[in-house]
Amino acid sequence: MSRIRSIHPGLFTDEAFMQASPNARLLLIGIWTECWDDGVFELKPLTLKAKIFPADNIDVSDLLTELEFLKFFQVFQSGGKIYGAVRNFRKFQRPKKPNSSGLLTDELRTYVAINEDISELVENQFGTSGEKSPQMEDGGCIGKRNSISNTETDKGFADFWSAYPRKVAQGAAERAFADASKIEKPEEIIYRLLNYKFNDDPKFIPSPVNWLRDRRWQDDPKATAPAKKERDLTSIPDSQLSNTDYWRKRMQLRNPQSSI
Repeated sequence: MSRIRSIHPGLFTDEAFMQASPNARLLLIGIWTECWDDGVFELKPLTLKAKIFPADNIDVSDLLTELEFLKFFQVFQSGGKIYGAVRNFRKFQRPKKPNSSGLLTDELRTYVAINEDISELVENQFGTSGEKSPQMEDGGCIGKRNSISNTETDKGFADFWSAYPRKVAQGAAERAFADASKIEKPEEIIYRLLNYKFNDDPKFIPSPVNWLRDRRWQDDPKATAPAKKERDLTSIPDSQLSNTDYWRKRMQLRNPQSSI
């Protein structure tokens, strides 16, 4: 779903923005409206063309290549799909109740300028109307979950910390676990953790704070399964590739091990 975004006046005198072609500039602004609130968008040239340039005969793939070259976004892959992360997106876009793609690594969170002090990203908790769900009124189910004892939470975090494959920022992780325990039973979080399929590459394993804050224990188990090995596209001419495979090839050229 497209979203309303803000445009900072300084954008028009930004050096990189002035180097871009007029259509690439318009595409960049259009991409903002297609992003999740953490600056991530699906890199689908045909879909972006249909939404941003529906009446124009424009090659969006070329414009995306131009914007990537100017470092307006970074391409990455997750779950077999190609995405883009917009540089410094959250420095200028600050929604009150941000949603999340749940796809960002710690490195990409820095790239899109998500500050640890910014309110946590949630899966569109109250929709777009700003109204609270019935469960939130008068305490609702949240109030009931708050009755979990500190002892139970402390024991749960000890088990969580022991099982989590990447041990960083223990104090912040403990606070995040306590917050998560207000909306989910600790034993359920730990059960989901033990059955969660993390990436084999440690650099793609989120910190425990981000895993908890983004509610990754709620992920579909099928979606967290390791991705199948991709065929090597690096030797295939661009003219023979689909739009999606074109971007996969770019990822493989940047990270040769991704196609092994």
